[in-house]
Amino acid sequence: MRHVQLRSTSDRGSGGDDERGSIIVVLAVILVVVTLSSLLAVRVIGNDQIIMGRQAAYTGLSAADAGLSDALFRLDQGGADTPSDGVMCLNATDPSDSDCISQTNLPAQLSGVSYVARTVPAGTSPANATEWVVQAIGTAQDGMRGAVQETLTRTPQYPFALFGKKSLSFTGNTTGNFGTFNPGPYSSSRFEMCPSTATNPPCLSIGSDGSLTCSGPSPASVQGIYFNTGSGGGSQSCGTSQSQNTNYNVPEPYPPSGNYTCPMGGTMGSTYDSAGTTDHEYISGGTYVCTSPISIAGDLYVTPGTGPVLLYVMLPQSQNTASTAFLQVATDSQINTFISYADMQSGGPQPSDTLPDPTQFQLFSNSVGDLTVNGSHGFVYGGVIDAPEASLTANGCQSYIFGAAIINTYTCHGGPNLGLFYDTQLSSFWGAWQVSSFQQINPASVCIPDPNTGVSC
Repeated sequence: MRHVQLRSTSDRGSGGDDERGSIIVVLAVILVVVTLSSLLAVRVIGNDQIIMGRQAAYTGLSAADAGLSDALFRLDQGGADTPSDGVMCLNATDPSDSDCISQTNLPAQLSGVSYVARTVPAGTSPANATEWVVQAIGTAQDGMRGAVQETLTRTPQYPFALFGKKSLSFTGNTTGNFGTFNPGPYSSSRFEMCPSTATNPPCLSIGSDGSLTCSGPSPASVQGIYFNTGSGGGSQSCGTSQSQNTNYNVPEPYPPSGNYTCPMGGTMGSTYDSAGTTDHEYISGGTYVCTSPISIAGDLYVTPGTGPVLLYVMLPQSQNTASTAFLQVATDSQINTFISYADMQSGGPQPSDTLPDPTQFQLFSNSVGDLTVNGSHGFVYGGVIDAPEASLTANGCQSYIFGAAIINTYTCHGGPNLGLFYDTQLSSFWGAWQVSSFQQINPASVCIPDPNTGVSC
């Protein structure tokens, strides 16, 4: 007899349920994968948009930075684009704006750039301005804009008739030997001795980042400023004294890049003509760099009409020692001035004298040594001395400086023959612009005046 095995319905359905369950799991996995892929795609696309947006913004900001650089260059160079009303602008949205810089022949990096520079306080003459605020907008190709702002400041390069980085020390009567002048034919209006009583503003200023000592009386109209008071302090006999609890930052002199020669091998002045050498009496305007100590004896004048002499004495480390004199000057020498030592000994410039232009002879040095005067007398100097690490010791104080000097330590023994005469034009002989307060700003906050469209700011 054959036996037939019967399956229950529940047994028959278990395989189908397994298959249906597997399909659901697969579909769930596919859904998760698709969802994750969609999210990834959205994120990638979003990131691309963010990156593109940031790139456009950076492009706009880079263009705005180019606008700042252009404004700084134009203010530094001066010329026709420098405004007379204290507002300078570049208007990319309206090239016909006659109040702004011409769009003709602008460099490619200024394409789509607008900027406005204003003096602070508003309306200050650019020739006298010590601060500008510059705002610039740069526009990328997709129209995205970026804007930046910075402040430009400058100070007089030679605000002091004499500044000692470490110390200034005078021993002897200097009351009758401080004064001011303007270059040109001698007259009482061009050459004035400092009054004995205090004046406002002071007749001239001397200063030091260390000690400032005068053991003999100075005119009260001379302002003696000693900085970083804790390092030395000052003496009340240095005129009208003022203390500052900070340092006055004196930049180190650096020659411009390029190849320059040392004039006359570093041995200059008419005295050396007696040796049969070429005439050393005149030196043409230009930039010179000497890498060894130099000497001047006799008369040394700047050739008229050739421009200023910028003479750098930059000693290598092997020669840059305290025992090395970077400049030796023979007594009775006249440098960039026709005022003789005899005239000064006789009471000062004579009516027939011409007062020198100190901007025409500027001496710079990195030396830590001395400026030495050879002999019992001094010399007459019409120019600027910028040697902030060097020292000058003048026994007898019988030299006369028409201009300004920055030195590390100046010691003057004796008197009353120290002559210090400040050229008042040096108070507006500006140093380089310094950049500060750079920040990113809202482009909508920048207003560029445009009379063509009626926009005024």
